[in-house]
Amino acid sequence: MQILCTPDSQFEGLPEWPFEPHYTTITADDDTPIRIAHAELGPVDGEPILLMHGNPSWSYLHRHMMAPLAATGRRVIAVDLVGHGRSDKPASKDDYTLARHVDWMSKWLIAMDLQHTTLYCQDWGGTIGLHLVANFSERFDRVAVSNSGMPLGDRSNWFLKLWTNLMGRATRFPWFIFKPGFAKPISDTTYLAYRAPYPTAAYEKGPAKFPVLIAVTPDNPGVPLNRAAWAKLKTFDKPFLTLYGAKDVVATGADARLQKHIPGAAGQALKAAAPEGIDLYFDNVGGEILDAVLLQINRHARIVVCGGISQYLDIEQVRGPANYLQLIAQSATMQGFTMRDYMSRVPEAFMALAGWHAKGEVKFRDHVLQGIESFPQAFDMLFKGANQGKLLIELASEAA
Repeated sequence: MQILCTPDSQFEGLPEWPFEPHYTTITADDDTPIRIAHAELGPVDGEPILLMHGNPSWSYLHRHMMAPLAATGRRVIAVDLVGHGRSDKPASKDDYTLARHVDWMSKWLIAMDLQHTTLYCQDWGGTIGLHLVANFSERFDRVAVSNSGMPLGDRSNWFLKLWTNLMGRATRFPWFIFKPGFAKPISDTTYLAYRAPYPTAAYEKGPAKFPVLIAVTPDNPGVPLNRAAWAKLKTFDKPFLTLYGAKDVVATGADARLQKHIPGAAGQALKAAAPEGIDLYFDNVGGEILDAVLLQINRHARIVVCGGISQYLDIEQVRGPANYLQLIAQSATMQGFTMRDYMSRVPEAFMALAGWHAKGEVKFRDHVLQGIESFPQAFDMLFKGANQGKLLIELASEAA
């Protein structure tokens, strides 16, 4: 491989970036030496916090995080991926593959000999970082991942298809989309600091190639690598936090997949919704949802069970709650409920509900879809809980 090194002069006087580079040299699979740069802050003997950026960024992304994290007594390390920041830059797009990125950063991790690491990883730093966790789980104590994932070629969207197709032919990164992509506007000087590692198009082969490596189709070479990493991550039971932006169109849904399959991430959304625990739960789902709730119940909690829709497709092999011992530990109560137990009080209920509705104390919400052709969508929404309110299909308006 031919290697390019961004001149040090490109990094002089960058705003909010007082950090000197540290270099670790690894050997690529073709025996090419590659320097991988990182910035760091905090005591050398502190437990490490590893920050891994995405594309087309570099460790400058973490400039506001390093000092507060180092103040906790940790050694904060912000690494530049190969082809980015102050790290060396292979000169051809063909030099960059997912397998090589994982190999390069694996060799760097071993050379740094990081132990008891807290990893924060974002975008492509997340994909590569998750491979590191999968392959070296003993080196990581906890993980926080943001707007990232390891796709298996089975989930795509219009943006990913357009993005990967366009970048397959690109010779440099389309910087005109970078600055407008920030939720919080950045200054021109900050924008130029992000671009500092790439003085000409020759230095941009890594950022230009990354979009093509996203495994959005089944034949992408990254699919088997990601599948193997997923198999290992399914046993990772250390703390695992997902932090995803609502406006991200690339990683949409990846957080739910991580929470579902990685033991350390289980119940995360529920903890956020009920940070003080659960006192009362009305269950109509059962299965994994009930299991997650049981882990969050408070002492003397009450669980009312009126259904178990997650179990109806295989009624002969209904799975009971896996965490039922929590009922003992928390002195909690779980009781079945059907409407027939309270039929004698139906008139009383109607009167009370009508009064509350008239006073505005109870409000009804409908989620209306249009036309009989929307039935498949409505049926799917019903089982996913995607509707907000009573799910209805309007066949014709009153005017018709």
